[in-house]
Amino acid sequence: MVHKLLRIKIYMIFKSHKLWDMVETGFEPVKKEDGEALTTAQKLTLEDNIAESEAVTTTRAGLWIT
Repeated sequence: MVHKLLRIKIYMIFKSHKLWDMVETGFEPVKKEDGEALTTAQKLTLEDNIAESEAVTTTRAGLWIT
């Protein structure tokens, strides 16, 4: 029963952010051409996303252990 409710919650969250299609069909990242490099803004955003992702992963691991 809990799994069913969790699935519905996740579905509704993804749907509300217009992400459910990506879950069903997958995501293919856009590849840069050989000559293209990341701009400074893109590098900063990438670093922030990686740091945030690592923090969330650590938090999730801590939550599951306790």
